Amino acid sequence: MVPRLPLLMTVWLAAAPGALAAAELRLLPVSQADCESLAGRFDRQPGAGRDEPRDLAEEGLRLCRAGQFRAGALKLRRAIRAAHAPAPSVDRRLPEAALRPATELR
Repeated sequence: MVPRLPLLMTVWLAAAPGALAAAELRLLPVSQADCESLAGRFDRQPGAGRDEPRDLAEEGLRLCRAGQFRAGALKLRRAIRAAHAPAPSVDRRLPEAALRPATELR
């Protein structure tokens, strides 16, 4: 059987040359209002009080106040993702069963 996917992709690209142009990335200007909106979203996250997300958010706000809105918004988005992620486990020890020799587990 002949692989059809490359053939179909070739036909699709030939038939729709403007399809790739429509998928261009367009960057919109980031403003102080965007930074404030992201800061508000960060404050509502369940893990906003943890050290790593809070440090990222503070750095983002500092960058926004300095007029570096794009870099500040990026840090604030990273802070939101970090605050939304589950907190890392404090107890990093292996469970007792993992420490026993394999002969004892049977």
